[in-house]
Amino acid sequence: MVNTPLGNNAPATGYHPLNSSLRLDWPVRNHGTPHGFAQADGLFQVTVAPFRGSCNDVLSQAIRLAGQGSRVMIAQFLSGGINQGPEQATRLCGSLEWIRPAIDCCLVDPAAITPQHHQAVNAVWAASRQQLSSGGLDLMVLDELGLALEFGLLEEGHVLKALRQRPASLDLTLIGSAMSDAILDMANQVTRLRCRHSSGGSLN
Repeated sequence: MVNTPLGNNAPATGYHPLNSSLRLDWPVRNHGTPHGFAQADGLFQVTVAPFRGSCNDVLSQAIRLAGQGSRVMIAQFLSGGINQGPEQATRLCGSLEWIRPAIDCCLVDPAAITPQHHQAVNAVWAASRQQLSSGGLDLMVLDELGLALEFGLLEEGHVLKALRQRPASLDLTLIGSAMSDAILDMANQVTRLRCRHSSGGSLN
């Protein structure tokens, strides 16, 4: 017998009072992951709002996570700007990549969409799909992907297939004012925002 933190009655050969069956010669069992721990599945979240521009909270959270070291990608499908496009990605916090289509406007009217707009949005999707399947991200945020599908800018079957084949550990967040039932059915969590109307009361 030896003196141990568990008292004087514990032998030094693998015995533990909470698990008397423990033996030192039993192998440690690995369950398929590098360190023997199960890897948590990523969360697929969808946020739907009756108005556009509802993504501020989600984007703020993505930036915060990137600042803590998570690998994050944000893709906005219908909001362009000067010197945009996958080749002109904005990089923040050392681990966040932010891409937008190479157009100088925000797409709001399907009737006004040109072949150039179509090509630019598809370039954003191609870059997103590549990162989606790479396994190199912790979080991906896709802004207005649902509305891009509704406008006919992307092929829904191809998009749904890519979303289903995403790495199991990836956290995926879709935000926008339109979302198909097929996407909603895939989500682990769906949040619906509501407009809150002002009471109209005077402060005076």
